[in-house]
Amino acid sequence: MPGSQRPGPLDPSRSARIDEGTLPRVAMCEPRPTGGFGGPVMDWAMEQVSECLSRVYAEMQEQTRRFAREMCANGDCSVSPAGVHYVTEDRIDAFGHCYMGCRGTQRCGAEETEFWGENREIVVETASIMTLGLVDHNSFDEDLFNQRLGRQLALRSPGTDSYQLCYRAVLLGSVKLHNQTGSGRAGFMRVYNCADITIEGRHYPAGLEVLPAEYISRVIP
Repeated sequence: MPGSQRPGPLDPSRSARIDEGTLPRVAMCEPRPTGGFGGPVMDWAMEQVSECLSRVYAEMQEQTRRFAREMCANGDCSVSPAGVHYVTEDRIDAFGHCYMGCRGTQRCGAEETEFWGENREIVVETASIMTLGLVDHNSFDEDLFNQRLGRQLALRSPGTDSYQLCYRAVLLGSVKLHNQTGSGRAGFMRVYNCADITIEGRHYPAGLEVLPAEYISRVIP
């Protein structure tokens, strides 16, 4: 953010390590939607990358949706006191960036994936600063970390399925989370709702949903 200093995007001193993540090391039951003008900026930034990484980006979007569904199906989701089975938005976001780094390295090469991936984050972060937050980007450091982690996983385990590598990284707590799951609306959270549920007479379908925060934090009579 303004006034802070960050190493350059290709600084080799900035490493991601398996033991530096922020998730607890236990199983917990589409990249995050952006508010304001964030979507168009991210779309523009993605259009600047190579054809190879553009294909990986499209693949990542589908695999991230698969990740949310399978976290639910495998019982690796969170369960709220009110009975909501859900996956937090920051876990989904972390998987997406890990997958992009991992699969991009496997298909397009580590250097190309690092250059375009990290500079894309810088473009969006700069836009966020210049627009005073109208462009939503609440996870700059976490995005860079998870991309680097994905690249490292690909280099350590060449030929291993990148989806499985990043799924496991989330479960082991190797990823970094931004821990901001707000929806932009006071008192609400954006989560992936694992199954249709009705609470206090209101129906919430399965999928990416904005739910009252109280449904996540407390028991509903």
